[in-house]
Amino acid sequence: MIVENVKPALFVLLGAVGLVLLIACANIANLLLTRATSRAREIAVRNTLGAGRARIVRQLLSETAVLGSLGGGIGIALAYWGVQVLAALIPAGVPIVNAIRVDHFVLFFALVLSAIASIAFGLAPAFLVANSNLQVNLREGGARSGESSGGRRARNILASGEIALAVMLLVAAGLLLRSFAKLIITAVNPGFNVQHIVKAEIPLPRAKYSTPQQWIAFSDELLRQMQAEPGLEDSAVTLPAPIADRNAEVPFDIIGEPPLSANTSRTADYVSVSSNYFRTMGIPLLAGRLFDQRDVMSRPNVTVIGKALAEMYFPSGNALGKQVSFAFPPDPGIPRQVVGIVGDVRDVSLGDAPKPMVYVPFTQALILAR
Repeated sequence: MIVENVKPALFVLLGAVGLVLLIACANIANLLLTRATSRAREIAVRNTLGAGRARIVRQLLSETAVLGSLGGGIGIALAYWGVQVLAALIPAGVPIVNAIRVDHFVLFFALVLSAIASIAFGLAPAFLVANSNLQVNLREGGARSGESSGGRRARNILASGEIALAVMLLVAAGLLLRSFAKLIITAVNPGFNVQHIVKAEIPLPRAKYSTPQQWIAFSDELLRQMQAEPGLEDSAVTLPAPIADRNAEVPFDIIGEPPLSANTSRTADYVSVSSNYFRTMGIPLLAGRLFDQRDVMSRPNVTVIGKALAEMYFPSGNALGKQVSFAFPPDPGIPRQVVGIVGDVRDVSLGDAPKPMVYVPFTQALILAR
């Protein structure tokens, strides 16, 4: 659940790292081409003494392979150190922290990538120098005279590629900073208060708490003791929590109205909350009433719906007083009267629009028995 929605972001990060690698390889290739050009006289002498072009290419590629191996080794060492630092910064309660490591697959991938990069970006300088004009190199021996038109063309192409990749990274970094700035200044309104809110997850042992009545009794006592703590303004219970937890999307019917069609159904995110949840989270009441102490198991079942659901399935504005039922166990077909409408919240992520939501009192949420 923790890493379910980060796969696209990781692929974007991998693409950015790939662009940085291409820029670095192009820069190294340009430097190798300049260095190989300055060695034009040396290469010409070796060629004159009997070294063929293939042997010269192998020599230059060997030098490039050594450079690539050193770079890959340093990168692996930095990656291992960085993972250790990252694991130390992540709270111990996060279960995925143990899966973050530099394993054999990472080592193999890094070594293979280093070898491919060394060969791919070392071939151009090697072939250009090996195919240079032997007589001119022996006669003049200068770095400038030894650089052929092909070498200058290759250097221009590499420099242009570096600039293009750098511009792409700069644009991507700008967009990322802009998105981050919007999140910091809360330009995207989540629909609930994000200041001075603390979320805590409390798992209960099944052996001791196996019935809804026991769960409700524990939550009531917990909220009572928390309210007695100094400095605490309010507290509430919810399942699931917005954004942090997996949302429970369930189908439902409006009693007295026909279904939408044979292949479609009405759906909403199901959330069970205590009576003071909306006040604690700062979710505004738009119509009707909120949950209170009257909404217990022995009283008629009620629900509060979000604004998006009211506008989508009750366009005439007559949602209050209607009855809905959820077609899933252990709450199948139990009528719940709509007693209130509240503001929308983004319960999945800040990038997704608010979805239709239904809230049921924690004391009436039979789903807790699952």
